[in-house]
Amino acid sequence: MSDAFERLSAVLAEFDGRQTSITDAGRDNMRTVNRLSRICSLRRVGGETTFRHNVSYYQVEGQTRQIVIGAERAGGGLWRLVARWRDEQ
Repeated sequence: MSDAFERLSAVLAEFDGRQTSITDAGRDNMRTVNRLSRICSLRRVGGETTFRHNVSYYQVEGQTRQIVIGAERAGGGLWRLVARWRDEQ
């Protein structure tokens, strides 16, 4: 699972922190989930939606850690993508 863990982390790093419009954030988040699901099996286990952020939590098969995918307000009409391991928040 080490190789898969590294591949998952690389995909997360590519998306995490990028700023975009809310419409593009939704598309990018779906792309992130799709790319991750090609590497391993994901199961949505929860989420949070507030005025400042909208994130979903995914359990990765074979891992005890969870992945967070979503977006948080960055200001000026932009949103910052969130794509990271849950314990790195």
